[in-house]
Amino acid sequence: MGLLGWTRRDVPSLAGKVALVTGANSGIGFELTRQLVEHGAEVVMVGRDKQLLDWAARDLEEEFPGARVESTAREILSTKLPINILVNNAGRFVDAPFCVTPDGFEQTLASNYFGHALLTLMLLDRIAASGPGARIVNVSSPAEQYATADLDDITLFQIMFNHELHRRLRLEGRDIDCFAVHPGMVATGLSNKVSFCHPSAVAIYAAMRLSGQSPLQGAQSALFAATAPQLRGKGGAYIGPLYATNTFHAHERYPVNRAAYDYETCVKLFNRTAAELARALGHDVPVPPAVGARVPV
Repeated sequence: MGLLGWTRRDVPSLAGKVALVTGANSGIGFELTRQLVEHGAEVVMVGRDKQLLDWAARDLEEEFPGARVESTAREILSTKLPINILVNNAGRFVDAPFCVTPDGFEQTLASNYFGHALLTLMLLDRIAASGPGARIVNVSSPAEQYATADLDDITLFQIMFNHELHRRLRLEGRDIDCFAVHPGMVATGLSNKVSFCHPSAVAIYAAMRLSGQSPLQGAQSALFAATAPQLRGKGGAYIGPLYATNTFHAHERYPVNRAAYDYETCVKLFNRTAAELARALGHDVPVPPAVGARVPV
């Protein structure tokens, strides 16, 4: 699977569709939101800073008069409004020393993995209610190529969770496609937040600033996964540009670490994730049952 000639101009009309994008006030999230709005979608923007979200929403409304943009998830979470597209984009990247959240999670793991997993599971019924062809897109990074077999990489976690979630949704008969994507190397505001207390921080900062794509370019993999009609029924894939060139964003990637394809390991990770979320919340989270036999993804 891969469309080397695909560009954002190939996005179909999204009129009547509702999308929720996290980390939407800047960088890749903002550019992705902008593209969704331009093609007719109603977008709910989610982020940590309400003021920044409000500013971003006003910018989009000025650029696209008549566009429906919300800068908070409160409305969509308190009503029965269906969600056709969920994009988990928010995250952090070597921006602070080691720290543990009040729930007992390392802060980057909490933001980039557990937060995405929880939001997705809590919204599954709303996504299913939007009708056939709904999409869940989890944005990460190309770092899985460096992950080790003991599953110590967050990006690898995201890919494996995505595989198992898609498998379970198919077993339930739900017409929802789940995609993990990476944007390639992108020069976003994250580069300005890099903490040089990390051993690899200097190299990461230099790579992002000197060879990184623009946020608009970096948003293309997620835009393709969220909107391309050709991907209907092809969930479970990992999509992103070629590692060496940061080009051809509409391209299926194959993780270097074989754990990403291992059925038992993916199930174990998914179950452990649900258990950890339940521990932190004090109650169970809605999880699709692992019924039936193996289903290829």
